[in-house]
Amino acid sequence: MAVVLLTTLCACRVSDSALISQDSRIVEEESSAPESSQEESSESEQEEENSEQSAVEEEIKKPINTISGNEAEINAAMDKIFEQFKVVGGSIAVFEKGEVVYLHHYGTANIEKEITVSDSTRFRIASVSKAVTALLAETLVDEQKLNIDDDICLTVNEKLRDPRYPNEPITTRQLLTHTSGLIDGGSYQTAIKEIPFKSLDELLDEGNIRSGAKPGTKYTYTNFGMGLVSGVIEGASGKRFYDYADEKLFAPLDMDAGYVVEKIDDRGQIATMYNLEREITAEPSGWKAMWQDYVNIPIGQMYLLGQGELYISARDLARIGCVMAGDGSVDGVSIISKERLDEMHTVYFTDEKTGVQRGLGVQAFDNIIEGKTLWGHQGTAYGMISGLIYDREEECGFVVLTNSCYAAKRKNVFEINRAVIEEFQQYFYVNDEKTES
Repeated sequence: MAVVLLTTLCACRVSDSALISQDSRIVEEESSAPESSQEESSESEQEEENSEQSAVEEEIKKPINTISGNEAEINAAMDKIFEQFKVVGGSIAVFEKGEVVYLHHYGTANIEKEITVSDSTRFRIASVSKAVTALLAETLVDEQKLNIDDDICLTVNEKLRDPRYPNEPITTRQLLTHTSGLIDGGSYQTAIKEIPFKSLDELLDEGNIRSGAKPGTKYTYTNFGMGLVSGVIEGASGKRFYDYADEKLFAPLDMDAGYVVEKIDDRGQIATMYNLEREITAEPSGWKAMWQDYVNIPIGQMYLLGQGELYISARDLARIGCVMAGDGSVDGVSIISKERLDEMHTVYFTDEKTGVQRGLGVQAFDNIIEGKTLWGHQGTAYGMISGLIYDREEECGFVVLTNSCYAAKRKNVFEINRAVIEEFQQYFYVNDEKTES
């Protein structure tokens, strides 16, 4: 049985309201009565029709799901999933049509300090950061400060060019689709373990960061490549990557979030990460003066941060999900154009080996809900799992954040993310037979 969303139940009302609007405009244009009383009557009728139309449109925009009244049942199901996947602490957020419609927290953000997970908990979301970094890059395209098909070897660092392909550019589009020919080679792996981090020049001099494939021809997932998008953003904006993210996205949306811990007002609310034995793997709340770690990296040559360093709450990540699944705005604040969002959510490269379908900084998922293509990104690091996955057609989606998790994965989807989405299907998706009845 095909699946459809509950929102389709109102499709006929949308069409009727559109016809009413068109008819009323025709009446207004054809009316030529000279008497003022007739003009006032016509205007009054028009205002009444417009008011009714606005009321219908406002009603349709509101979330249409069956979560309300079923919270206790859903909370119990979410707790069971967290327990099944050995999560120490986690949050779930669900959004629809520009609103966060469900929020649930579980367990402990910091075992040693006995801090429970709450609305205030900020998680390091690992590679889900890549989707937000891509969004930031596309805002610069909107502002005509960035062309994602320009050669970054000319703007970031000329040593990025592969000497085997001296006439082949490496572009931001390739970085965003993991097809640049750059890889997380030995010199990159060494560089990220030395603090303060070495400059991009030093890293490139050491070599061992290329796959050997011609740029644009082969998919190789790379943190190094997505980190370089941070440098591209710096070069186009003239600002440190974490400052641009704050000014363009987090501050306008009144979010306590950031790509360095210094951007978080209450660092004590950043979740500690654990392995399955509940041993600490990373404690970002204790990291100090992170920006000093990057002093050796000139503005415009950043190769870190954007690949996985975002700290954010489940609610705020869901609001960013509203931006990406919707029209580019949330809570009346416009972040990005619909044109740029459509560009991001186009499959540009499919990996023959894994079947992974890549847009710009996001991935298409066609194996979670039958008949549906979802979008988003997942993350894993230090023993945790995260996910931001959404349906652009119906403008709804799901955020899963944890600080520890059993990392089972099937068909490119972490099982915890799949379990959460499948549980919520019954509150969003109904089959054709139920709809017809």
